[in-house]
Parts: sequence; C-alpha cells; structure tokens
Amino acid sequence: MASRSILSCKILLIILVCFCPTFSLAADTLYQGGEALRFPSRLVSKNKLFTLEFVRLGSAESNASYLGICYQNDTGHPIWIANRDRPIADNSGVLEIDGDLGTMKVTYSGGDLFDFYSSQSPTSKLTATLEDSGNFVLKDANSRSDRILCRSFDDPTDTFLPPSKKNHFD
Repeated sequence: MASRSILSCKILLIILVCFCPTFSLAADTLYQGGEALRFPSRLVSKNKLFTLEFVRLGSAESNASYLGICYQNDTGHPIWIANRDRPIADNSGVLEIDGDLGTMKVTYSGGDLFDFYSSQSPTSKLTATLEDSGNFVLKDANSRSDRILCRSFDDPTDTFLPPSKKNHFD
C-alpha cells in the first residue's frame, strides 16, 4: 500500500514538472549586494500590475533589448524605457546596484552601458523598488526617511501614469 502511494506521488510530481507552465518567484525590490536583474528575470510590483524587465522591441530578427516597465499582461509594449537611446545588442543586460561606487547601472557583455544613478559617495544600503504606481524608485535606505535618489517618473517617456509629472515644473 505504501509503495502505491509513493508511486502516485512520483507520477503527480512528473505531471506537474512536465505540464505546468514555468514560473519564477518575482520580487519587487533589488537590494545592494543582492541579486542583479538579468534577462529573462523581472521585478513585479506588489499589486502585480507592472513589471520591470529587459524587453525586445522591433522585428523578430532584432536581438536589441531595453530595460523597460510594462504592464504585467502586455510585456511586449513598454510604458517606460530606461535606455531608449542606447539599446543592448543582445540579451546580456544586467541591472545592478553597486554600493561601493554609489551607483545603479546597466551593464552588458560589452561593458557598462549607462549609470541609472550615480552618487558622489559610496552608500551602504541602496534599494530599488518597482512600486504599485509603476514608478521605479532608487532609495537610500540608510537615511531615516528612505531618501529617494531617483525615480522613473522623473524621466517620463511618451506614456504618463498618475501621479507622474508632465514636466519638471509640475
């Protein structure tokens, strides 16, 4: 009887592994000294409405990728792109926080692409979070009030999400 239940469990496990869609545990925050964001991983806002990920745009032949924010159910059409003027030629993009340098940067197999944020001095506790509003925010968690260092809403593209600003004077 015990061998029959073990066999049933093994069969169920095989079915789950083979026929269930793949999934990954998605976080909404990158931490200094923690995992970097690499293709095809992504950050997912807590309300599961937005994702931050490396996306491919253009024709099927193009391998160019961009770091973008998308609606969770429409990842092919980003609503914000960090490197819109500097595509990555392949899928080797990495978003990482380097507290020793006080930077959050995108690198790829060809070197550093750009600094998303660069501080004048090192900091010991940077965090980057994709918020429920779709805003990607870098904070200094070492400060008493989690001082905001930069955010995607400060550099809008052609899609505005409330409460983003239309210009720097709003």
